[in-house]
Amino acid sequence: MGTRAHWHVPIDDTRHWKYHVTLRRPGAGDQRARTLRASPITPDYHLVRNGSNRYLQDRSEMNKTFSGMGEGVQAQDACVIEGAGPVMDRTREHLGYSDRAIIAARKLLLRAIREVQEGGEPAHVIRDPSANKPFMIAARQTIVPTSVGWRHFWEADPDDMKDHSRAIA
Repeated sequence: MGTRAHWHVPIDDTRHWKYHVTLRRPGAGDQRARTLRASPITPDYHLVRNGSNRYLQDRSEMNKTFSGMGEGVQAQDACVIEGAGPVMDRTREHLGYSDRAIIAARKLLLRAIREVQEGGEPAHVIRDPSANKPFMIAARQTIVPTSVGWRHFWEADPDDMKDHSRAIA
């Protein structure tokens, strides 16, 4: 079908622009399926279905599309995201034990912000194109043999596992 990227650009503390970039190769995928998933937009690139018109939700359509907001996912996504309201006042939240990943991510982001403010380089940003060689990145689909076990699979010699994996194109 193609490749998609979603690019979110902050406007202020509560809003952002979201850009969809799609690469489609000629003949890839079914044209009808692609058009059914697109939410209608206005000439100035805003969703026709939006909060001001309650996303044109049609209760009688719910037996067909579940949300009643058409077959495009953008209006459904917007409803969920916008329905949450503005960014929460984090000083009033009460994180619990199960929120450890959120706490760790925030600490990581705050540390990165401080480093950049102090003149440092952001983590994982490569400014020299010749140093940007992601040769170690690979995607594989693998059936892990029970004799090895998933916890130790990556410790095994890749040549021993060649019969159990195939590259994903």
